[in-house]
Amino acid sequence: MAVTLADGFVPVSDKAIDNLHSVKESRHELHGAKEPLDGIIAEADRMINILTLAQGMQALQSDAINRQAFDIMELAARLTVLMMTMGAENRRNTAPRVLQSGGIEYGHLDGMLGQLQNARMELADLVCSSRVGLHGNARDGWAVSGAALAAGNKRIKAVIGTDLILFRQLQAKIAVCNGRNRLQ
Repeated sequence: MAVTLADGFVPVSDKAIDNLHSVKESRHELHGAKEPLDGIIAEADRMINILTLAQGMQALQSDAINRQAFDIMELAARLTVLMMTMGAENRRNTAPRVLQSGGIEYGHLDGMLGQLQNARMELADLVCSSRVGLHGNARDGWAVSGAALAAGNKRIKAVIGTDLILFRQLQAKIAVCNGRNRLQ
């Protein structure tokens, strides 16, 4: 059964993670092209970590992050097909062919690596701009739970390596609050 955006974040991200694992498994079908293939595996691991983080944090399950997870799901599926096709072509030869820099297949892998990097950076940007710890609305006003923001930021920084935008903007106020749970 196909997964759609309407299925929600968890099914979409689960399928994206499955597809990223398929990319990692497909790597064993190919010989050579160490740089792009190692980069593809590293990007897949980074995206799996970010998607797993988002599954555990409701504040990260926005429509924008769901759409990005869907795009990653589709990108990983295309990359898996590409790698499996290259592997099948390679198995047809009597001796495994090593993919070399400058070759068409190497260029395809390098291009897919760039697409994965862009998708991961977009996902990381969406996560870092999430409204973790923010409650309320424009009409009634906004409040920030300093404890929720700090805890969420700690988890996000451990996975992505950077602070939430909201955390950076309110960091000085959080320090001033010294123990109060809400910023206003």
